[in-house]
Amino acid sequence: MVSPRAAIMLGGNNIFVSGPCYQPSDVIVCEFPGGKRSNGNYISNIRVSCTVPMVFVTGRLSFKMSVNGGTSFDFQGFVTIGKMRAIYI
Repeated sequence: MVSPRAAIMLGGNNIFVSGPCYQPSDVIVCEFPGGKRSNGNYISNIRVSCTVPMVFVTGRLSFKMSVNGGTSFDFQGFVTIGKMRAIYI
């Protein structure tokens, strides 16, 4: 589960990804459209966060998440990108 589900295209918003079995030793990396990556942060065994980078597109976008430093991206989520303010659906 991803929250919040919206961010602005200028970047800087933190999104939180909830799920089971995160480990403090996990190296979290999120990859957004255009191959833009951001390092994530472990919060708890059910929650991590990533900062949305600047993206030059709007709409509902998929992103991928890795727990092994970007070797493989086994998780996928969606976030809606708006121009100047977050769009909440």
